[in-house]
Amino acid sequence: MKRYAFLLIALFAVLTVSPLAGAERMILQAPPKANAAAAELCDVFYVCSMWHELSPNYCTNWHVIYCGPVLPEAPTSNLLAEKAFKGSKLVLENRTEVREVKIQRLVPQYHLASGAVVEPRGEWNANNPGGEEWAEVRPNAKRSYQIANWDDANADGMVGEGDRVVFKNGTRSEIKAVRMGVHVEIVKTEPRR
Repeated sequence: MKRYAFLLIALFAVLTVSPLAGAERMILQAPPKANAAAAELCDVFYVCSMWHELSPNYCTNWHVIYCGPVLPEAPTSNLLAEKAFKGSKLVLENRTEVREVKIQRLVPQYHLASGAVVEPRGEWNANNPGGEEWAEVRPNAKRSYQIANWDDANADGMVGEGDRVVFKNGTRSEIKAVRMGVHVEIVKTEPRR
């Protein structure tokens, strides 16, 4: 009887392992040069740039060694940029491994004065975030915020560093930095040679 119980537990463990959970994903952050509000989103993907991983392995640095295919022209809006880059291939390396990944989503990541890193869920508007829902990426990925309004502190018409957001619960926070977040699906991982 104990042997059958052990086999049942082993079978349950095999059935609940990751292949059934889907593809492995990462959330990366492009270098400071690649600001989400910049006009040239194509500048985000250049070979030899160093990217920072936010999830699942916080603070892992990745070196971009291939990006492609090259776009014929720069996208003219956030939505067009996300569509243009979705499915594009990147090859990244760190000290121990090389990963081929496919881009799934581009999104601005806002670093708040509280230390939280947040990003819009769904479609986003770099000129007016009012009404958007922002999901926290770090440190608490389960928290979300409803944006009521935004104070454009430098009057440039773009959500950016130094601006303040007002949440629906009445609290406020200053945006300390804006970076480009890149959600990717891992296609292949190999040891680095």
